[in-house]
Amino acid sequence: MCFVFLNFSFVKAQNPAIDTLRTWMEFLASDDMKGRANGSVENVHIADWLAQRFENFGLRPLPNLNWLIQDYPFPDSWTGYLSNVVGYIPGNSNDSYIILSAHYDHIGLSELKSQDVVFNGADDDASGIVLLLGIAKRIQESGVKPESPIVLIAFSGEETGQLGSAYFCQRNTIPPDKIKLELNFELVGRSIEFGRDKYYVTGPGYSNLGSVLSRFNLTEKWQLIYLGPTADELFRMADNYSFFQQGYKSKNCIPAHTLATSVGYNHVHKVHDEAKYIDYENLNSLIDYTTRLIYYIARKDIIINCTSKK
Repeated sequence: MCFVFLNFSFVKAQNPAIDTLRTWMEFLASDDMKGRANGSVENVHIADWLAQRFENFGLRPLPNLNWLIQDYPFPDSWTGYLSNVVGYIPGNSNDSYIILSAHYDHIGLSELKSQDVVFNGADDDASGIVLLLGIAKRIQESGVKPESPIVLIAFSGEETGQLGSAYFCQRNTIPPDKIKLELNFELVGRSIEFGRDKYYVTGPGYSNLGSVLSRFNLTEKWQLIYLGPTADELFRMADNYSFFQQGYKSKNCIPAHTLATSVGYNHVHKVHDEAKYIDYENLNSLIDYTTRLIYYIARKDIIINCTSKK
């Protein structure tokens, strides 16, 4: 495990230009994407675009999936399919997987007659997708294989009831006993609420992840903050919760949390959630930080356990 103690210089030395992050964001959250509604042409276009990015960054299809796109049917009242985009980075060991996720769908167009009708969804959750892409790019550029395989998933259907993550879990795409951690990214693009270099995780009482993060952060500028009851409320409102439920039903612990830099009450599902309000410097720094963190968590000596909290 000598790669863990390289001071992570391979990450810091190869930061992509912030302009790259802005380009990704401005595509995903553009007016042309019409709010990325599930079932829209734009939603399909983004799934294809993400699959191409995943392939460019060296991600492979999971062994039990034929391609990077996992299609699943709409609810019974609809027709057609939605798609998750799923790829993985092989590790030195296949004992367990670390899953990283974000959702690329949003809520489409406003029915109100106003000048701005597009729910662009920059922070919710194009920011999480940009973070995923950034991590994939960092790992590819480093050339350093993590100890555990890393699975990256861009979910659809989150805005209509966590459909994509529920399907992924119900299909047992990765057996629950093979998941070391599911870490979901949402609302990671703004820093105005808590300041730069700060984040929280939802449902901190459901595992010892908080303790793992606190130890890792002893040498980091990024710091974990605690939200109290709000963090438990938000725990059930994102794709991490599908994994928690899968673990509970199968009687296998799955530590599953969402990492965020804001609560977003003032901009979530508002037409002013736009790319121009993203703090790209902070997001770029977060990509550096989370890449180092994932290599750390992938170590065999780092154990993440669920607690007895229900």
